Amino acid sequence: MKLFFSGCAVGLCSLLCAASPVIPEEIYAVEGKECSVYFANLAMNGGVPGEIEVFSKVGRQDAKRWRFVPEAKHAGKSFPLKIEWKAPDGKTLATCESVVKVAPPVGEKRSITIMLCGSSSTDGTFYPRQLADRLKADGYTVKFIGTHIGGGKPAVKPDDILAEGRGGWRYRDYASRWNDDPHYKKGKSPFLSGPGKFDYQDYLNRVNGGKAPDFITIYLGGNDIASATDETVQRYLDDAAAAFDEVITGFRKAAPEVKIGIVLSAPPAGQDAFGANYGTVIRRAQYCRNLEKFWGMLEKKCKQYSGVTPIPVSVGVDTENHYPSRMEPVSDGSRVMVRRQTNALHPTLDGNRQIGDIFYFWFRNHLQ
Repeated sequence: MKLFFSGCAVGLCSLLCAASPVIPEEIYAVEGKECSVYFANLAMNGGVPGEIEVFSKVGRQDAKRWRFVPEAKHAGKSFPLKIEWKAPDGKTLATCESVVKVAPPVGEKRSITIMLCGSSSTDGTFYPRQLADRLKADGYTVKFIGTHIGGGKPAVKPDDILAEGRGGWRYRDYASRWNDDPHYKKGKSPFLSGPGKFDYQDYLNRVNGGKAPDFITIYLGGNDIASATDETVQRYLDDAAAAFDEVITGFRKAAPEVKIGIVLSAPPAGQDAFGANYGTVIRRAQYCRNLEKFWGMLEKKCKQYSGVTPIPVSVGVDTENHYPSRMEPVSDGSRVMVRRQTNALHPTLDGNRQIGDIFYFWFRNHLQ
């Protein structure tokens, strides 16, 4: 992930200015499906002042996003994308750049095995269903492996989507958590065979006849940094980075050829939602500063491993319209009603559909 500010390029990990725009280095798309980049997601704490201009040979610029529905002629091609913030006199204030990769046409319709790992978003099963439906519509036979289908429940139907989702979990939990609590959220990591023993082969023996999956995705992050402050965030990042290494090397020991997708988490809803959920304990501005640093750490870690790449959920979720909200009085006793967001970190079904599509775009670009 790179940032360009007043003509100077810097890495995201050294970034402290919350108003500076950031974008993943690669964004994925698929013929016939809408791919979006929301400008607010590139600079979450207020953005950069000035008008936004998008430079791309494809897609269209709307007021709040760039969007692109690839056609058959775009399949298998890549397109540079540059977004600039302009002052009234036309001077460029900030720039961010990416490359949009459109998946090739569907090739051999083979069977694929997927393990989805994550926290509450994965446990909720909404984006996994969207992903499954998209892949199956393309003619792929998809098998999901895991220990439950959400909420700790076992599979009961052939099309149930097994996964490893546990609300509140972090990279550190999957790397080393071990205790005897029987509750699926409170007990041991499914990837450990004993205290301090990350044993993915043992896991595969239990859930998939010893066979490795073709793909693993990991959707973690919010819980890793939610409680951090500017003074403590580096400690949180360092621990998550160390746990990331333990998880990836553990997976690769038993599945050396598996392709791994690391999710850059969706940006949160607005401050109203943080107030509703956390009072003053967790504030949106701090969370966003932490999350931008976490994104940068993840992209840096991905480059250290072959076949480990980011899934850019960070740019493609509509945080204004696709988080839960309700109508309520503007103040106590007022007859004036306003809509306020009510959930800071969990999108609506429509938001999860966008997340599922971004997963799907990544899969289609890595299925060749």
